[in-house]
Amino acid sequence: GEDTSFSAGIEAAGSYYVVVGAPSSYSHDSGEYGLTASTSSAVGTAETEDNSTLESADVLVDGQELKGQLSASSDIDAFLITAASAGTIEVEFDAPTDSWAEYFTVTVLDQSGNVLAAQDTGEDTSFSAGIEAAGSYYVVVTNESYYYDSGEYGLTASTSSAVGTAETEDNSTLE
Repeated sequence: GEDTSFSAGIEAAGSYYVVVGAPSSYSHDSGEYGLTASTSSAVGTAETEDNSTLESADVLVDGQELKGQLSASSDIDAFLITAASAGTIEVEFDAPTDSWAEYFTVTVLDQSGNVLAAQDTGEDTSFSAGIEAAGSYYVVVTNESYYYDSGEYGLTASTSSAVGTAETEDNSTLE
């Protein structure tokens, strides 16, 4: 019932289709609509499917926004970012919602899948995770639980060699 736009990442040249339909006969409108589709050879600006596991994660370019969307409440979007040294990973999440309700969980994981930092949010947010070594790290976007939105989000992750500006895990003991 309103104007929208979204991006879809593709992994190879070929023919792709845009399908327009009503979600149900109850909400059908026979009025005219406009549709514009365009292509870009820019790589790393939109998520590709299936990126629902750490093994199939899309690569994030340091400091470059990537567009994505959760296609269903059970969808998981995983992204890989490589850090050249110990320091921090700064995550900026541009939510399609502006709500107190927590529609999304954005999580930073290490190579073993351990949670380094996470935010539940229904609005734009940013946070940092301290990292203790160079290597591969993951940013994962999931549906928080009860609330779901299929709108397009923006995700930017940046690495920094600044040490001591964010806590590192595991710091849960005094020893």
